[in-house]
Amino acid sequence: SMNNVGRSYGLLGQHRKAIEYHETAIAIIGKAAVGRDHPELATAFSQLGLAYGGLEDHKRALEYHEKALAMRERLFAGRDQQHTAASLYNIGVTHFFLRDHRKSVESLQRSLSMYQRIFAGRDHPWLASALNFLGRALDGSGDYPKAIEHLEKALAMRERIYEGRDHLQTAGTLINLGRAYRLAGQPR
Repeated sequence: SMNNVGRSYGLLGQHRKAIEYHETAIAIIGKAAVGRDHPELATAFSQLGLAYGGLEDHKRALEYHEKALAMRERLFAGRDQQHTAASLYNIGVTHFFLRDHRKSVESLQRSLSMYQRIFAGRDHPWLASALNFLGRALDGSGDYPKAIEHLEKALAMRERIYEGRDHLQTAGTLINLGRAYRLAGQPR
């Protein structure tokens, strides 16, 4: 589908090309859905948000992430759903890059809560990412004790997920944790 091709271009860092495919997907799905919500349309909005984020056009990215979230909340009303949690995560990350740490923390807390209910005590990379980025947002807002708490949980989960092997995600969490400790005045 157009969304898959666009996603592939996005993963290759070719965000303008990704945008073309996602916009085409929106046009095609929009004709077929005729004013109705559709999961693929929400995916196209979400992927378009990621592509604009890749271009560092965070205001435009936020518009598309919010469209995706609104549609997913209507489609999956009252139910915890991974794509809805992902939209909340994307909104939180985008607010972080826009330096609105309060909104970032709010969205990331909602995302984390939903992922915790979905994965019900099991480790999962998406849950670890939500913990990690919430830690970054809390760090950005100056709440270093809570940032450290979330980053420690993210680190422990990533170490379990990757079974102690070296992994880029674990290294990123270690960097974030070191920054939070340094800013908190607690060299470690």
